[in-house]
Amino acid sequence: MNTPDTHAGASRDEQVEAIFEEAMRAGMSDRAIVLDRLCAGDAGLRAEVNSLLSHAQETRDFLESPLLPGAGAMEMPLPEAIGPFKILGILGEGGMGCVYEAQQERPHRKVAIKMVRPDAISPGALRRFEREIETLGQLRHPCIAQLYEVGQHAQPGGRPLPYLVMELVRGAPLTKFAAANALSIPDRVRLLASIADAVQYAHQRGVVHRDLKPENILVERARPGEADATGTPENDTLGGTSNALPKILDFGIARLIDGSADAAQHTLAGQPMGTLAYMSPEQFAADPRGIDTRCDVYALGVIAYELFARARPFDVTGMSVVQAAKLVESVEPPLLGSIDRLLRGDIETIVARAMAKDRDRRYSTAAALADDLRRHLRDEPILARPPTTAYQLTKFASRHRGLVAGAAAAALILVAGLVVSTTLYVREQRAARKAADEAALSDAVRDYMIDGLLMAAAPDRMGYDVKMLEVLTKASDGLHERFKDHPEVEAQVRRDLGSVLGQLGKYPESVEQLKQCIPLLEKTVGPDHEWTVATFNVMSNSLGAQHKNDEELAAASEALTRARRGLPPGHTRTISAMNNVGAALHALGRVDEAKAILNEGLRLAEQSPKENVETIGTLLSQLVACAKVNGDKEAELALTRRSVEHVKSTVGLETEMGVMARNNLLNALSDSGKLDEAAALAVDLPAAAERVFPPGHSHRAHVYFSVSNVFLILKRFQEAERYALLAHATFVTAIGDPSWPVELAVEHVRKVYFKWPGHSAQLLEWSLRRMQARMMVSHPDELGTALKALEGTSRQCAAGGNKLTDQGLLTPLWQERDRLVPPGHPRRAAFLANFSLMCDAVEGCDLKKEAADLAVAALPDAKPDHDIAEQLVGMARDRAGR
Repeated sequence: MNTPDTHAGASRDEQVEAIFEEAMRAGMSDRAIVLDRLCAGDAGLRAEVNSLLSHAQETRDFLESPLLPGAGAMEMPLPEAIGPFKILGILGEGGMGCVYEAQQERPHRKVAIKMVRPDAISPGALRRFEREIETLGQLRHPCIAQLYEVGQHAQPGGRPLPYLVMELVRGAPLTKFAAANALSIPDRVRLLASIADAVQYAHQRGVVHRDLKPENILVERARPGEADATGTPENDTLGGTSNALPKILDFGIARLIDGSADAAQHTLAGQPMGTLAYMSPEQFAADPRGIDTRCDVYALGVIAYELFARARPFDVTGMSVVQAAKLVESVEPPLLGSIDRLLRGDIETIVARAMAKDRDRRYSTAAALADDLRRHLRDEPILARPPTTAYQLTKFASRHRGLVAGAAAAALILVAGLVVSTTLYVREQRAARKAADEAALSDAVRDYMIDGLLMAAAPDRMGYDVKMLEVLTKASDGLHERFKDHPEVEAQVRRDLGSVLGQLGKYPESVEQLKQCIPLLEKTVGPDHEWTVATFNVMSNSLGAQHKNDEELAAASEALTRARRGLPPGHTRTISAMNNVGAALHALGRVDEAKAILNEGLRLAEQSPKENVETIGTLLSQLVACAKVNGDKEAELALTRRSVEHVKSTVGLETEMGVMARNNLLNALSDSGKLDEAAALAVDLPAAAERVFPPGHSHRAHVYFSVSNVFLILKRFQEAERYALLAHATFVTAIGDPSWPVELAVEHVRKVYFKWPGHSAQLLEWSLRRMQARMMVSHPDELGTALKALEGTSRQCAAGGNKLTDQGLLTPLWQERDRLVPPGHPRRAAFLANFSLMCDAVEGCDLKKEAADLAVAALPDAKPDHDIAEQLVGMARDRAGR
């Protein structure tokens, strides 16, 4: 047997695969020549390659079954019925399947039925059909054509034919709909955002479409009450000018991205999948390991380009796969702004980023693309930036891989925003400066951005494993010296850093920057200027996130005082300050005072709703919290629904406000006993929080906590456990341990294991952790509370199946002391002193002296709250010596 020299030494399977790949790349016209050359007369080898090629073509033929009326149907008998469905006509037909229009009696509706053609039955076709059923079965979204049911159609004398019953979509392809209805640019943007929402929904369920194109996105008129991907009513889709609703079809070559071997096999190596004009560069490479959700983001970018420019970015008509790949990989399409000047700026930038050839330069998710489209509609700064800033930052990150771990992606975006924000501020100063000062200031800003931020991450400065958060927390080093002649710029940079760090959950660092910013603002723009007020507002938020509520109230009150003194009545900063004061009063238990100022703020905000969209949402959320404290479940639920509707109709539910509004609704539904509705909301809410908030953000923890509580009430213990543990871990990251939120999370985890039969070991562990938290932070005056907690926790731990001594949890706490608070731990002295004091109060415990002695030895390490630890140790030593 002769084998081609190019594959000498390879195994038989490797030869077959290599030849198959080259034959696929060559295209149909050159395939025979390639096989003649590479198979070198080996008939068996050629037969194996031909078998793969046949399967590949078979798959492609089936995928191209049109779903549109009049799409070239072939002559074949029309069945009277398929299963219980009466066949009305044929919608489309391809090489491997037919799509029929049918009537269903119960419920009474018209449907589309997709069935394998009897003359095209093969194992490959059936496997693909099963995959499509599996894929569609996971998706329930108003912008995705819904799978209703599946079945088998009996043929006389033949094997049953599988079929699937789907929602019948009467709409027109996306681009044709837009042209026929003369949609404006904003309407096209809204439509694209809804489509991106639906694609994101599929991605969250592990499905990559891989063949998105206008022909697979039909737009129809929404039925009354139908909502888009985020629950937005139909008039949101096109800004109230139309009730158009997009429907994504044909998940036939969708790939499941669950990481299983089966999922990986859905893309054959060397076999590009998709439609050439919309395929990303990595799809042309046909490497299944390189295909992820970003190939759909690329296709959305091409669709957007075509929707705005009314032409495709690349004309691949008549090209082979190889020719199309070379064109897409080497040629840049004309910028949208060169086609229509109205598309210059944001739209041009957004589409270019979605279509970036380097997938790491694209939007990381379809949700990020949708968010930027909506930011453009709201006249807010988009996160995408032209290459002058964002591309340079991204390229820098690729050279320093440590930057892109953890929250680095989010941080990079925020840093890019910081650069632009500071640059814009500098521009505002130009009118008041001479040219030389202007140049010096520009150089100083540039040097800070490059040397102070980017080069701070150089390996010789911070090592190879540096994270972007570490760079940000060091970003203020030397800031005063850099801008000593430009305090207004130092103020702006510190204000931006404080805001960015707060958004990333680095609250202590945020407060430190803002505290240094305020004197600079007072000096440069004035104590009652809008920016000074805003800085106090941001600082109150970061303090509140740390549960430093007295300081939170002080900062918010200062903001309100200055706003009332220096800003017009009803100014947005004033209303924000009223909201923050109300939040702090609520946290301090002064609920009636909180309600009064929150209602006053809401009244003012609703006088100018467009300027106070976000503030209205937060005011309603705070009023919900007040109703909850007062036990007014009816008011809590009504206010929460009102809050969700407000957010939905303004900024959308896939936003920070949207997530937290739904979280409040989840809690209100749980409190009101509406558990079915609560459970339905709980299923998708964690994923929404993870899309919106970066890892380690405290708002993620609040969502996990609420979701866990709902599942615990429903006795869905595994889900309750999962989200309880996530809440605990996230609170530890965001706020630190010990802290009040972490202690609440520990108690909730313990509660899960107490109610979950058969988990006595976990109950004991988390009972110890609860007491550990109490004993590390308890003040000398709180001994009675700590003893009460010890008694109740010990009783429940025993009821859960644990055998304890008469001293309850004191014995295992002593046995595990070095694990819970190891030597050198800053809270070890307080823990041991409280243990000694508890022993003094619990009959039969003889460890108080030994614990007091160990507490004395640990006192030098007591860094936080040293005075309290010293008081505790002194009390323990005195009582132990009696």
